[in-house]
Parts: sequence; C-alpha cells; structure tokens
Amino acid sequence: MFDDISKESNAILISMYKRYLELRKVGEPRFNARYFGDAANLKEQTGIRLSDADITDIMRCLSEYGYVTCEYYDMEASEILLTEKAIAVCEHRFVNGLKAVAEALAVLKEFFP
Repeated sequence: MFDDISKESNAILISMYKRYLELRKVGEPRFNARYFGDAANLKEQTGIRLSDADITDIMRCLSEYGYVTCEYYDMEASEILLTEKAIAVCEHRFVNGLKAVAEALAVLKEFFP
C-alpha cells in the first residue's frame, strides 16, 4: 500500500491500476485504459462500494498527490484519468503484475462487495 494516502484511497488507486492492466492486456489503447469517466462509472468498473460523494472526495485527494486528473461537475468527479505518475508508482510497487495487485486488494477487501 501507499503510505501517503488513506486505505480508501489505496483501494481505489489499486483498483484503477488493476483495471488499467486488465484492459492493456487485451489490447486496449493506453488512454482508454486510463480513463474512468465519472464517479459512478469508476465504481462500476472497479467494484468499489463507496458513495459517489466519497469517490469524489478521494479523487480530490488523489489529484493533489498527482495520481489522477479529473474535472468536477455538480460537485461530482468526472473525466477521471489515471496519471502516468500513478501507473509508474504502481509498476514499481507491483512488480509481479496482476497477482501482486490482487494480493494488495485482498487486504483492502472491506471496500468491495
């Protein structure tokens, strides 16, 4: 896990990276694999079970650390994009790929259905 962010933020960041790896593995272009849309789409794509308001708040935090970029419409995160920095940090953290990501997410299981 990343020491500079909360468990909830870790769960979302790692889940986003997992989805990115899965999409890249099947040949999805980098931009498409990094793009998550809005908070509701992010929840659907990652399986995180937090409210849209919590996702938006966490996106603000992850944005401050440079892990995501996003816009805010009607007080909700949208145009969410995993940054190159986040991918690089995750690549170094999870050198064993999807297996290591899955193990890290198992520790954070309370955030998933």
